[in-house]
Order: sequence, then C-alpha cells, then structure tokens
Amino acid sequence: CAFMDETRSYFTWEEIAESQSPDLVCEIARGEERRIDAALAAIARTAQHVIRGQVEDVLTAGVDVGRTRDTTEITIAGLGTAGHYPIRLLITLDRTPYDDQRAVILAALQQLPIMRLWIDRNGIGSQLAEELENLWPAVAKGAQFTAESKQLWATTTKRLFQQRRAMLPADRDLAYQIHSIKRMVTASRNNVFDTDANEKHHADKAWSLFLALAAADAGRMQPDAAALAGLM
Repeated sequence: CAFMDETRSYFTWEEIAESQSPDLVCEIARGEERRIDAALAAIARTAQHVIRGQVEDVLTAGVDVGRTRDTTEITIAGLGTAGHYPIRLLITLDRTPYDDQRAVILAALQQLPIMRLWIDRNGIGSQLAEELENLWPAVAKGAQFTAESKQLWATTTKRLFQQRRAMLPADRDLAYQIHSIKRMVTASRNNVFDTDANEKHHADKAWSLFLALAAADAGRMQPDAAALAGLM
C-alpha cells in the first residue's frame, strides 16, 4: 500500500471508479521481448467479439510507443451508438523490438474494424508512426506529444469520464496510471500534464487510453483542436 495525493491528481479516484465496469467485454494481454503470441491471440479474440456482435463494429486505437524503460501500450475503444466509448482491448508490449511491435499493430489493423489509429510520433515512435501512415494512410495518423496536445487529450478524457461516456475495465494498473497524471502550472502560468519524476512509469497506459478516446471523439473535435494535436 502507498499513500496517494488526491489533491494533485487531475483524475480523481471517484471519476475513475465510476467509469469502470467489471463486466465489460475487454481483452487484456501482455507481450515481453519477442513473445507476442498473447497479444496476437487477444486481437483474434476481439475480432470474434466483433463478429458475434458482443462489441462495436467501429473501433479506434491509441498507441504510446516505448522500448526499454517504457512499455508500448495499445488501447482500442469502441464507438457506441449512444455516444459511449467502451475500451475493448488493452495490450502491453514490454521491451519488444520494433518489428514485433509493428507486427502486433498491423494485426490489429488487419483483423479489426479500426476507423482511426493515433500513434505517438515523438522520438523513438517517429519511424513506426511514419511506416503505419504509409501503409494505412486513411486510418493511421502520427500524434505529436506537446504540452498543448497533452492538455487537449487529458481534458477530453476528463470530460468523457464526467459525462459517463468512457467505459473502462476494472484494471488496477490502468487506474493507477490514470490517477498518476497531474496538472501542474508553470511559472508562465501554462498547464502541464504529466507524472512525477519518481514514478516507475511514464503513464504510458494512460496516454494510450487518452489517444484512443480522443480518436473516438474526433468527430466532435474542432479543426483547430485537431491541428493542435498535429493530426491535420
């Protein structure tokens, strides 16, 4: 157990808990190094859920790219007819080489009805994002992580939580990483959304979730907001 500073977290435990559903149909898988079979199997099961009508037939995805210290996180959300966005697939790739990461993402694009996939194109994610944009130009888009775009994605997610439109699985790691996001005000009075430097993660699960939800809500996004996120 550890004490948590609720006052500094942008997302409260109450908001997160009220968005969780223990009965949600959501596949969760983890791959380590070159062992990606579990991730591929989870994608195949999700495809079966789509065929059986157990999940939505239109999906969006968010990918936060990592390699050594950080994991690559893939989050897939459904576009519900009532404007709800349930999370249907969570994949963690730990220390996985880029060609295997690429194989997992391509499997998702090939097997699932993904309408939009937004992928981190900062730093180490730039090459993977460029390859996916070339292979799936109508679906995959690189997302630039800046202070402004991170604020947009975090505030979009908070709004969806408060509107009860985002539906999460009851996953402890995901909830912890969402709660670790803090809004800090700089000396120039700008908002910065990030985790504390002493965290063992960079909230990769949270940012992947934010990307997937922002992609799901993109039909409601103003053109200037999309440009701010580097998606136009």
